[in-house]
Amino acid sequence: MTEIQDAFYNLAEHLVNPDPTSEGTIQYSGRRFVYLHSKMFSKLFERMEEVAGEDVRDRIEMIGIRAGYNIAENMDRHFREKGVMDKLKLIKESGFNMKDILKIKGSSPRDQIEKIFGYGMHVGWLGEVDLEEYEEGKYAKYKYENGFDAFSHGETGEKNCSFITGVIQGMTIFFWDTGNIDAEHVSCVCAGDDACVTEVNFDG
Repeated sequence: MTEIQDAFYNLAEHLVNPDPTSEGTIQYSGRRFVYLHSKMFSKLFERMEEVAGEDVRDRIEMIGIRAGYNIAENMDRHFREKGVMDKLKLIKESGFNMKDILKIKGSSPRDQIEKIFGYGMHVGWLGEVDLEEYEEGKYAKYKYENGFDAFSHGETGEKNCSFITGVIQGMTIFFWDTGNIDAEHVSCVCAGDDACVTEVNFDG
């Protein structure tokens, strides 16, 4: 992890209240969350494929693209809002290391992507993520070894991470401010590879 990812990952721990409230809800950073077993996702995608055929994988990737774009847009705004400073103040008062808080203030597209990965790691989406190569607006290489998509499918002998591949595309589209990209899931834990790797190139 980079320092920014690591800082936000640690910060996120202070924003979680895993115990249900008196109303029976679970809150994360002031929002309601629902726990689902990761296998629920693979079962849902499998049922979709049974009904609509293998072409549905393209649709699942498109759903991921929309989700990734929305996640990037919402969290980018969240990181920039004044309200987040109020949260940081509360975290500081609780004894959190101010030096680590300062690390998450970066606002470049790469910084924002890494902060989102820090969040994604904490809530169990991607496991540890390495942004192995990154050239703004041109090329990005994302490596993740324990994504929920691959974990939920297990080793199938083929690439199955359509949703996460879409999410990464959607995030990249938002931060590069272009839809002209080409993404390829070049290796996959489901196919027996050591890690999942998605490469994104500008296709303008």
